[in-house]
Parts: sequence; structure tokens; C-alpha cells
Amino acid sequence: MRRPNFAETVRSKLKELGGDGRQVKISVLAEALDMISNKDKRPLYRCLSDLRDAGEVERVSPGVVVYRGKAGAGPDIRSAMWSVIRMRKMVTVADLVELANASESYAKEFLALLVRRGCVERIGRIGQSPTYRLINDLGPQAPADTAKADRLHHIREAKKKAIAQLDEAGQALIAATHAIVRARMAVVDIQETEVDDGEI
Repeated sequence: MRRPNFAETVRSKLKELGGDGRQVKISVLAEALDMISNKDKRPLYRCLSDLRDAGEVERVSPGVVVYRGKAGAGPDIRSAMWSVIRMRKMVTVADLVELANASESYAKEFLALLVRRGCVERIGRIGQSPTYRLINDLGPQAPADTAKADRLHHIREAKKKAIAQLDEAGQALIAATHAIVRARMAVVDIQETEVDDGEI
């Protein structure tokens, strides 16, 4: 029988403590996994970060997470939020929480993404909640979060530019070295004219 890896152990414990959408304190999760010291907890923090990137875990507040499930429960909620926005044209965070079963933090994060992508605009408030209006309907597929891909693209472009600058500086250094060598050789080749004391 295959021994479960650490991620599966964490996933199983998250399901046990909050598989029905309940919030789970990371300190409680660590205690349930017999992780006491900060050093013990480091693998747990890394694992939770990976699960969060995969959409299985959502951080709802500092030190508190919600397990959304494997195979992308997060994207299902994202699609539901996008459907609500397309249907209603104008929404608040509270609308997405109520109609798409999203957490408040996830709804805010998704709306911020849509503002950056130019899909919605923030137009004011209804009561205490900001209102967002759909201005660019991209179709039934929920817009993807390309921030990470964009960051990687910028990093690659910056790296290319830095390498090109290094190459240019290296060529300039080589040219300067050759010029110095030529100048030194010219100095050696110069025959100094001996001057008689009587000519002074």
C-alpha cells in the first residue's frame, strides 16, 4: 500500500477539520499534525502555500484558511462569480458572497483582477459596499489570473536586457584592454632622444 505523502496528510487533516467549508486555524492544523515548534511548522507553511497556489486552499484572514477541495473548487467559484457578474451587470462583494458562495476575500480578489483586466469598473457604493459594473464581457469563460505569468515574462525580459548589457560592457572592456596593450607597446617602441648636456 502506498504511503501518503505530506501534502496528502495535510489535505486529509484539512478535510477532517474543515471539509464542509469551515475555517481552519493554521495553529490548530499544526497541533493536529503534531507540529509544535516553528521549525516543525515550516514544511506545513510551504505545503499550504502550494495548496493555495493550486486553488485547494484559500487564506481568509491571517493564520486562517478554508479548504476548497482538490481539482479546483476555487475555479468553480470563480466561474460562478463571473456568471453572476455577466447576468446582473452590476454587483457588490456581498452579491458574490451570497449568489456564488464565495468568501468575501475571494470576491474582493476576483473583482480586483477584473478591474485590472478592464472587465469591470468600480462606480460607487450601494450602502457601505463598492459597486462594480461590467464594461467588457469576455464571454462565458471566467478571465484567468495572468499576474504570475506576466511577472515571469517581465523577469525573463529584464534578464535578457541585463545579459545584453553585460555582453556590451564585456566587449567595451575587451576593446579598452586592447587599446591599453597597444598604447603600452607604442610607449616601449618610442626611442627617447638622448640630449647632450651641452645642448641644454
